Amino acid sequence: MSQAADPMVIFTRTFDFLTWLVPMTNHFPRAQRFTVTQRLLDAALDLREHMEIANLRKGQARLRLTAHPGAHPRPVAEGIPFLGFVLYPDRRRLKRRKGIHFRQRFIARVRQYQAGEISLDDLTASVRGWINHVRHANTKGLRKAMLRSIIITPPQEVRHDRR
Repeated sequence: MSQAADPMVIFTRTFDFLTWLVPMTNHFPRAQRFTVTQRLLDAALDLREHMEIANLRKGQARLRLTAHPGAHPRPVAEGIPFLGFVLYPDRRRLKRRKGIHFRQRFIARVRQYQAGEISLDDLTASVRGWINHVRHANTKGLRKAMLRSIIITPPQEVRHDRR
């Protein structure tokens, strides 16, 4: 007999036993008849419920629908972190630390440009790459605030005074 059939055999035999036993309760003394019958029916329903739960768990394990014990489900309203964004049902936001990191990197790149270490094309490519990434979220105001807050001046040429 296969393992898959074992739970069904147990359930069938228990059902057969209960279908035989419940009518026999009519022969019990009247004072105990209701109590015994009630307990038998409760036990049968409990057995059925436990069998359904076991079957459901077995099916979930087979389909890998069970959650990892270390997983902590949270409401979707708290947001789901994904690829540098936090996804909500109605919007996408950039993670705070990603915005802070870009601002620091942007300031450093502007200083490099002003010192003549990188070209304007390199600075522009860096900014456009960031804008292309964050445009997938609701960041229009953030982009405006970030780019307006830093003034980019052309690099200053180093003058050599010859006397």
